[in-house]
Amino acid sequence: MDEKDNIELRSEKVRNIIGGVPPRLVRTGTVVIITICVALALAAWLIKIDGTPVWRMIFFSRM
Repeated sequence: MDEKDNIELRSEKVRNIIGGVPPRLVRTGTVVIITICVALALAAWLIKIDGTPVWRMIFFSRM
């Protein structure tokens, strides 16, 4: 087994850095997902097809 593949040979500080997800990455991902959801909701509210808002078509259409 290679030395670089054996994580047990490294110190505890290095194992903590390798094993953790950076908080900045989590925050950025959350902001991106929320921004996309808000943009889609805003688009559904603003876009009209034949005079009917898209959000009404989505929630009140008969299936």
